[in-house]
Amino acid sequence: MTVETGEGRWPTFLVIGAARAGTTALHGMLRQHPEVCLPVNKEPSFFAMRAAGIDLSVLDPAARLKWGGAVSDEAGYRALFACEAGERVVRAWGECSPVYMPVSGVAEAIRSAVPAVRLIAVLRDPVERAISHHAHNVRLGVETEADFVVACERDSEKGEHAEYIRQGLYAALLDPFLAAFGREALLLLDHRELSAAPEIALPKIFAHIGVDPWFRPVQSERVMVTEPAEVKKEFRAWMSEYFRADTARLISQYGFEGARLWSSAGRR
Repeated sequence: MTVETGEGRWPTFLVIGAARAGTTALHGMLRQHPEVCLPVNKEPSFFAMRAAGIDLSVLDPAARLKWGGAVSDEAGYRALFACEAGERVVRAWGECSPVYMPVSGVAEAIRSAVPAVRLIAVLRDPVERAISHHAHNVRLGVETEADFVVACERDSEKGEHAEYIRQGLYAALLDPFLAAFGREALLLLDHRELSAAPEIALPKIFAHIGVDPWFRPVQSERVMVTEPAEVKKEFRAWMSEYFRADTARLISQYGFEGARLWSSAGRR
């Protein structure tokens, strides 16, 4: 159920992550569904900024650049979902902001506005996700350290704002959403399923958000191809072990069977 006012509406679903796990491709496919209203800008990040107390209007240009297409004011955010329906019937309104999973307080911020929202998280082998995230940042120019191990060591010093390793602790990051919304509201998908078998993944997504599950969009191409750094097998093994307990809980507590093929689940 959407909450509507004269200023617009709240979303009925959110793609909350994970970063570098296929959310850009999913955004492109969701936008093709005639019953879905999705803003053009992929990452409004509204609830992350609400949780962090960030007001874009008072930031300097360099700081605003970091947030890309983000929206921090409520009226502007609601206006994103004022899609022109035309002759189609819109049944779901949503957006994709991968930053929602790792930012503290986001689950509570979302619940205070839209307690009946549906949530989607696309997850990827955390070792491969970390390597891809680093390569992506290098390509964008926001990461100056090309050596992945050194970059991870420096990144870990950022604490809650660390990206490479921390954002692969999926069970820990999902716990606040589980507590706020319950398991039934949360759909978890494997990155490989979305990319290699969209005919299986997309009906699950469409059914979860309440639209025709049999619509078949054109599969989106990768927007930014990156060249991952070469990572020594010793560090890969260290990462797999580091993620192992969290991945085990993702399987046992969240019932996410897709993680059984990840290196952090003990696959060799």
